[in-house]
Amino acid sequence: NLDGSAVEEIVSSSAGLNHPLAIALHPATGKIYFTDTGIQYIKRANLDGSNLESLLTFDIGYFPNGVAVDQTNNKLYWARDTIFRADLDTSNSQAIIFGTHLGSLYVDEVNAKLYWRDVTNDKILRGNLDGSNTEDFVTADADYSGGMAADAANSKFYWCDWVGSNIHHVGLDGTNKQNRFSPALVTPEAAAIDADARKIFF
Repeated sequence: NLDGSAVEEIVSSSAGLNHPLAIALHPATGKIYFTDTGIQYIKRANLDGSNLESLLTFDIGYFPNGVAVDQTNNKLYWARDTIFRADLDTSNSQAIIFGTHLGSLYVDEVNAKLYWRDVTNDKILRGNLDGSNTEDFVTADADYSGGMAADAANSKFYWCDWVGSNIHHVGLDGTNKQNRFSPALVTPEAAAIDADARKIFF
């Protein structure tokens, strides 16, 4: 539950889980998608953990850093050195953004924007959902950025700084950057927003 109660394990090491890094949900189809850096794959399952299936398996040493879902257009994104977009079953995949070390994806469906972390160049970028019109979005406190989330109703974008031990936020226009928490947190790596309840989870 959102208050942290009733915790349940839905996919465990007995099912082959090794080191999950990124998670994305598609509530309309009742699916959870996740990457595993230990075994180099993307899998999906029902929200209760049943019907676990492998979608993509990668070569040893190559693992996807990020995964995101565009529920409006039923598209799946994943990233490492390249950002790919595909149908939810990973068919019809296409490379849309190229780099050297990319990850931490986030889809802002309200504004039809894709955000991602460029580890090599220490910044967060954004572009259209097809990879066009890319632009630098955050160039400070982004070198150790982790999970990202947006509050579109209030035009705010949040990201975790796991070395700086904080969660930062900035306007969707790129202005008014602030640290969200004081005192500092301990290595926050992921974040999600419940816009209706006006809560951020990390």
